[in-house]
Amino acid sequence: MYPLYDTLHYTHTTPHTALHVHTQMIGLAKGALEAITPYIHEREAFGQKIADFQAMQHWRAELATDIEAASLLVYNTARMHEQGLPYVKEAAMAKYFSSEVGFMCSP
Repeated sequence: MYPLYDTLHYTHTTPHTALHVHTQMIGLAKGALEAITPYIHEREAFGQKIADFQAMQHWRAELATDIEAASLLVYNTARMHEQGLPYVKEAAMAKYFSSEVGFMCSP
């Protein structure tokens, strides 16, 4: 009768299962960043490698920073879970941010 409530109840009561999804999204982002690195060192535009453009360097630095931040959110959530502390808010934060990072890094 209340499908939205049932969905919220499920995600609220099982945040530890979402940690696996968070780590997958971070893995996706890391893989995308690692895959694009050789390409930007090979590809040329306007007579130089696109890796030499400042905008590309800023973009890669931002992605690497976001990946690291998402990893730390997931690690903190896992730590709280292992210590038996309440971590629903942290799991939601990790879910949101790791999904955003995975989306930003995917083609």
